[in-house]
Amino acid sequence: MVNGFVTYGSMSVKELPLHRNIGMEIVYVSRGSLRWIVEERTEIIFPGSVFFTLPWQRHGSQAVHEPGNTIHFIQFRLDRIYRQPIASFEFHPALRFPAGEDRRISRVFTGASQHTWPATEDLSVFFSLLIRKLKKNAEPLVLQGLFQSLVSELAGIVSGDISGSIVLNPVELRVKSFLDSLGDSCEKSWRLEAMAESCSIGRSLFAETVRKLTGDSPLEYLRRLRVKCAENLLRDTDLNITDVALDCGFSTSQLFSRIFRGFTHLTPSQYRRQSRLQKSQPSMDFTLKNEKERFEALTRHEWL
Repeated sequence: MVNGFVTYGSMSVKELPLHRNIGMEIVYVSRGSLRWIVEERTEIIFPGSVFFTLPWQRHGSQAVHEPGNTIHFIQFRLDRIYRQPIASFEFHPALRFPAGEDRRISRVFTGASQHTWPATEDLSVFFSLLIRKLKKNAEPLVLQGLFQSLVSELAGIVSGDISGSIVLNPVELRVKSFLDSLGDSCEKSWRLEAMAESCSIGRSLFAETVRKLTGDSPLEYLRRLRVKCAENLLRDTDLNITDVALDCGFSTSQLFSRIFRGFTHLTPSQYRRQSRLQKSQPSMDFTLKNEKERFEALTRHEWL
């Protein structure tokens, strides 16, 4: 934790409990799609997107087990820890942002209507370089220059002065449309061939495209939808476990229990009891000590 930076790195997110950081965080997603909540609002982060949060913004994942993904993240200090919304702020003095410029740029972030935006090629380059230089403990002047370029690029994207883009080709559009509707028929006995045929493409191309869009194989994505279906029925109905399993496309209650536990770390019965006791997911306010512990665990490949 040096030069105003709190945590940084690249990883695959498995779980993201609702929390508030001590600083501002920027995340670039290069693989997989994530469904995250910011202040009770759901935002879907596609590959090639950039996502940011401010220290007073409660955020986390809707899924207990996120799909396959690769994210790159940087969290940095502001002039102090904010727990209430403000109109503008300054960055940590060690980041050496030009006087007054940080307050101007900060108003872009505090006034943003959303937190997920299509990234630019420059932003992804700045991100990659900054993380690499941080890992190598580069000179402060190098880190400051890259940081200022990254933040300025992001502010330009959020303000609309710079246009990022996520362009899907015709095959990807067809597969995405199919995946968006799959939740309504996940109980069917889908086979890879039938899913690919629904998109008028071959099996290999279909599987490759699904993995690019979601980070999952087609089978894993289908299982994820079935588990989500089961969560809804366990939480909102009194159906027995076997009926829940069959209604969501699982062939046996034993298979259902094994797959459900793999995603949620709970048996179906445990999930039902817990969901009825716990109406909302608790939130954590990370301290500097928490952030340091998480960062040290991450460097040992243990975090999330």
